Amino acid sequence: MNERRNNMSESHEESFQRIFEPDEYGRASGFVEWLESPDEPLFWIRGKPGSGKSTLMKFLPQDERTWRNLNTVHSSWLLISHFFWMAAQQPMERNIKGLLCSLLYQLLRNTPHRLLQSLHLPRLSDIRSKNSHSDWSVKDLKTVLSPAFKNNTSSVLIVLDSPDECDPSDGPFTLLDLIHD
Repeated sequence: MNERRNNMSESHEESFQRIFEPDEYGRASGFVEWLESPDEPLFWIRGKPGSGKSTLMKFLPQDERTWRNLNTVHSSWLLISHFFWMAAQQPMERNIKGLLCSLLYQLLRNTPHRLLQSLHLPRLSDIRSKNSHSDWSVKDLKTVLSPAFKNNTSSVLIVLDSPDECDPSDGPFTLLDLIHD
């Protein structure tokens, strides 16, 4: 599931500094402002093909400033990410089901055991009985994830790279509806 992210080049040490720097008037960058805002659900980064958006998506979760800025407003949070990749050999790297499996896996992996109950996961015993992505349907995954995100006591930052590379058979509105929910 991480082939795209793992095969991307690392950013240069000086790259992407501007996303954290104040503008010419001393105002916080739009990204920092968004990280520190408790009410803004979406930050969208656009750019031309090959302009470094995917490398930026890999860089942001690893950079200490992302974590520091999140901590100014959100006392407890999780950071999870998914990279769509149309050229992937595995369909799970380019479809909605793969996204949902990845989000659930990371949510469970990154939540301390003592806090799992706070996720309000429906049918926790059913979740534990799943051994493979083939044991899940998209509907099952949505049923589990929706309350986990809505009722979570932590804020959840999802870094989603290349949503335009989501499998067209899933339909672009399926992904948009998922993000909206």
